[in-house]
Amino acid sequence: MFRMHIRIVSGLLALGAVSAASPALARGEPAKIAVGVTAGTLGVGPEASFALSPAFVVRGNATFFTLSHDFDSDDVHYDGQAEFGSAGLMLDYHVAGSGFFLSAGARLNKNKARATATPTDAVTIGDGEYTPAQVGTLKARADFTPIAPVASLGYSGHLTKGFKIGIEAGAMLQGSARVEPISYTGTLIDPQDLEDERKSLQDDLHKYKVFPILQLSAAYHF
Repeated sequence: MFRMHIRIVSGLLALGAVSAASPALARGEPAKIAVGVTAGTLGVGPEASFALSPAFVVRGNATFFTLSHDFDSDDVHYDGQAEFGSAGLMLDYHVAGSGFFLSAGARLNKNKARATATPTDAVTIGDGEYTPAQVGTLKARADFTPIAPVASLGYSGHLTKGFKIGIEAGAMLQGSARVEPISYTGTLIDPQDLEDERKSLQDDLHKYKVFPILQLSAAYHF
């Protein structure tokens, strides 16, 4: 599914490039295409851009990375793993045709989180106290809004002829996480206590509604 999303974004970028290139080619102007890599809080992945004019640039990329993180939610200790993956299409406005730009667009957001907990002592879940045998292993899953708006600002400039670097800072508005019903492998947990635990995890993830963006990029400019 995510590969299909990447193909969609790539197709949109190519369509924008073709439509913008037609008048440029008619005037005998060379196409201004850059391909390279981006890395930062969104992850690492390929990036491509097409200059519509000195002021406007269409830019697309796809980024990925995985992060493991342990955390406590109320009385339960979880082993967590966040899987970051998204593909985006942005329009950059270069102020007065300079290297400084303002950017707006959207990302196909496949960020998700997984967490498991296997208590070795009695724990409180919701309003009940449970033994390790009753709990077994708790399994929780969460994801975010699939399409998220993005806004950022940054700078890109040439180091040498044909090679440029850039930096970008901003935010992806991915909304509140959606935590699915928690499953367990033990003998007995009251359904209402499981729902209370799900809501507790939902509250813990609420602070990630706005995902910070800080990306560095390097590209070859044709």
